[in-house]
Amino acid sequence: MFFAIVSREEAEWILQNKPKDKLAQIILISIINPSKIKKRVNKNNNNIVDSNFKPLDENLLNKVHDHLTVSFWDLEEPFLQYRPISEKEAMKIAAFIFKHKNKIGNGYRLLIHCSAGKSRSAGVGLAAKCIVKHNGDKMAFSLYPCDIYKISRYSPNLKVFNEVVKAFNKLKGFKK
Repeated sequence: MFFAIVSREEAEWILQNKPKDKLAQIILISIINPSKIKKRVNKNNNNIVDSNFKPLDENLLNKVHDHLTVSFWDLEEPFLQYRPISEKEAMKIAAFIFKHKNKIGNGYRLLIHCSAGKSRSAGVGLAAKCIVKHNGDKMAFSLYPCDIYKISRYSPNLKVFNEVVKAFNKLKGFKK
């Protein structure tokens, strides 16, 4: 597989422990929580700081070939003050994948992380596969089973998938 979907902790471990030559072939997409809510309450009513609103440390980011950090909640529709991926964030991701489309799978691997490495990053992983392998054609993509669906850990956010592929196709139309 040309990409890996991991949690923030796993991404930090990879960036701290993998050899420099391997990291130079990594293209990283970091999905963090919006910074509006930096604290949450745990079951003991203690405020705890949500470290997932901060980007990865710059020293770690500088180890990879290229990186993108985006910020949105893991939702498929708005809920109270929380919002799902915006068109702007989807366009950032689509443009980033478009920029590296010919590298991904050809010596470079895409590393995608979000807080838990289950939903938002899996949605971006699905979109990346649709874009890289099928040039954003969802019909062609649907004809080939995707490994993400075979792994019980993942529950792809389909709003993320659809918005990123839609943004890519819009971007692709402008790039002709």
